Amino acid sequence: MMKKFTLLVITIFLSTFFVQAQYSLSWDGEPIGDTVVVNGEPSDTELIFHAVFTNNSDDSDSILVKREIVSVLDGVHDQLCWGLCYAPNTDPVFISPSGMRIDAGESTEDYIFSGHYLSQEYDMPIGVVGTSIFRYTFFNANNEDENIIVTVKYVTSSDQSDYTLSWDGEAIGDTVLVKGDPAETELIFHAVFTNNSSDSDSVLVKREILSILDGVHDQLCWGLCYAPNTDPVFISPSGIRIEAGESTEDFIFSGHYLSQEYDTPIGVIGTSVFKYTFFNSNDEDENIVVIVKYDTSPDGIAEQLMANGFVSEIYPNPATSFVNLDYELTPQVKKASLRVMNLLGAVVKDVELNKNASNHSLDVSDLTSGVYFYSVIINNEVYKTKKLIVN
Repeated sequence: MMKKFTLLVITIFLSTFFVQAQYSLSWDGEPIGDTVVVNGEPSDTELIFHAVFTNNSDDSDSILVKREIVSVLDGVHDQLCWGLCYAPNTDPVFISPSGMRIDAGESTEDYIFSGHYLSQEYDMPIGVVGTSIFRYTFFNANNEDENIIVTVKYVTSSDQSDYTLSWDGEAIGDTVLVKGDPAETELIFHAVFTNNSSDSDSVLVKREILSILDGVHDQLCWGLCYAPNTDPVFISPSGIRIEAGESTEDFIFSGHYLSQEYDTPIGVIGTSVFKYTFFNSNDEDENIVVIVKYDTSPDGIAEQLMANGFVSEIYPNPATSFVNLDYELTPQVKKASLRVMNLLGAVVKDVELNKNASNHSLDVSDLTSGVYFYSVIINNEVYKTKKLIVN
């Protein structure tokens, strides 16, 4: 009888867990996460955050929007539009005076909600450099606990970087994880280099080994493909001239992670970390840097053990003080932990997860701002690894 009752409780829990959220936010058909970054320049007169609200419940709800200032730069304020556009203000908390009734299964039109980030001087450029953070809570007027929250970071930076990296039209961040299997003969990191400056520059690439497993090396291709090596620092002998506003072709740059034995599987398990610096041959301070982690940890036992389990991604991410991890471990899991590592692979946090709980909150306020990786360890095997940004 007890086993049947336990099974019933688990079934109810899982059914509840995977029910679609009561409310959701989206834009251009894409779901909006819990944190959004809106980028612009100080010369812009406003930055705008758009969202479409959807009522996924079975009820017709009157929805209000609460705007909270988490942090704001001097000289700026915001304007909330929810059906009507209200006067810009710097009140720590502002709630739309009027609610909007959203019927069950319905969504707002594109123009109904928007957040506007503006200078306090009417119709003038924003005029400040930095980040202001606002939190928007869409909630049921009859029950504030029925809500959906999004944190928006309005970022104004003075200039576009002279150089950028991308792949398949997507910008590449400062850290990239290239994951593969030890049975593969190579892992490849691709990037397209763009010269955003007004000058024609001759660009070199420097590859530095931050950490490397035994038995492997890398090969750098920058126009030409140079011989694989394990030199701590290797600089491409020849530069490539990139005209102002131009980008390289897809095949110009690549980093190859290989076994030291020619044309054989990589054959090692773990992570090697390399830094690639693309720089002006006439001024090495004009550069862009990316750190690449080549990871050959195979999928295996942990995935099988968690076939009927669940582990969320850490949130919020980026984080400032605490991060949360939701999970449902299977009975086959004997031990589980959450591990946070810096870019060099050093463990900075390592905590055991309570098998009888479904959430863990981790304090990251003592970590230096930057990029980290976190792993969920199941029965002493890496189950998943993701990037964590601490501000």
